[in-house]
Amino acid sequence: MKKGINVFLSAEETNRGDDGEENWYFEWEQKNPIPSYLFAIVAGDVESRKIGTSNTYVISEPKDLDNYSEILSDLPKMLSTL
Repeated sequence: MKKGINVFLSAEETNRGDDGEENWYFEWEQKNPIPSYLFAIVAGDVESRKIGTSNTYVISEPKDLDNYSEILSDLPKMLSTL
């Protein structure tokens, strides 16, 4: 992947590095089996932000990250009631 492009998956990132030139790599591990329709991947000019104390993140373009994080700030509380 070209440097400057972030990649996120619906799995735990276990490693990230670069080749010393123009590329970097990412590695993930999915510890819990999930149905294929729950698998997600996003790549581009995106960043992530953890919301709450749970394992909940917002992933968005940097210009929208503050707004989306605020909108979804109650999501961890809603998920804890499931």
